[in-house]
Amino acid sequence: MTPDTFSSSELESYEACPYGFYLKSCLKIRPPRAPEPQLDPSELGTLVHKLLEKILRQNRFEPEEVRSLVETESAEFCRARPGLIPVLIEKQQQEIRETLLAFLEKERERQSPRPTYLEWSFEMPLSLPSGLEIRLKGRVDRIDLDRKNFLVIDYKTGRKNASSLQLSLYILAVQSLLLKDYRPAGGLYYHLSDLTCDSGILHADRIPDGIRPRPGSIIPAARWEEVFEKALERVAAIVQQIRQERFVPQPDDCTPNCPFRSLCQVRVAYPGG
Repeated sequence: MTPDTFSSSELESYEACPYGFYLKSCLKIRPPRAPEPQLDPSELGTLVHKLLEKILRQNRFEPEEVRSLVETESAEFCRARPGLIPVLIEKQQQEIRETLLAFLEKERERQSPRPTYLEWSFEMPLSLPSGLEIRLKGRVDRIDLDRKNFLVIDYKTGRKNASSLQLSLYILAVQSLLLKDYRPAGGLYYHLSDLTCDSGILHADRIPDGIRPRPGSIIPAARWEEVFEKALERVAAIVQQIRQERFVPQPDDCTPNCPFRSLCQVRVAYPGG
């Protein structure tokens, strides 16, 4: 049975590999976790998101407070994962502390807009072109406000390339459910690997102070609504294919670290593997 409620990451996962989406989101298959001597990228991402929320919510900016918080929160993950190697965990903790302290130093320099909503969850009906109806769910890492505008921020701990679909849908949700009296300045991806916050979609007339976006992230006012129209058209195309049960693998785009390789009928030869 195909779902009627989707997150932006699920929609993007269908685009990446329809068969992988079918296994994960329709059949609810969870591949067994391979033994790891340290926290894997998914766990690190979850941990860093949790730390950022607590630090910003509690204004815990001092180095010793950050150090203590990292140790406390990472210990929660370690208790659930026997077999971790302490020296590797200590190295990961040190890297997280350095990232958070550098992040907080940059945050001190910002005057406006300021973080106001953290880890905001939503679920809402969404009407799509061609009369399609779905429910959209998600969790916005952070929403910054000034007197008139809001800015959606999504933290990224991994790959640099990121789609504008997620930000577009988050902006629609925030404006529909939470901040109807505010105007969207846009949405940005905050890449914690190098502390850049310059890629996404920004209204050309509402760029917040202190933000230096890439030229490709700036949307002229005349084309602003078009961004969301195209996002909804893209979602409609994805949902239509899901409801038609088109779950064909994508061998040309397959990667060696796919968790469903052993279940996929496509066999791809990888260099050295």
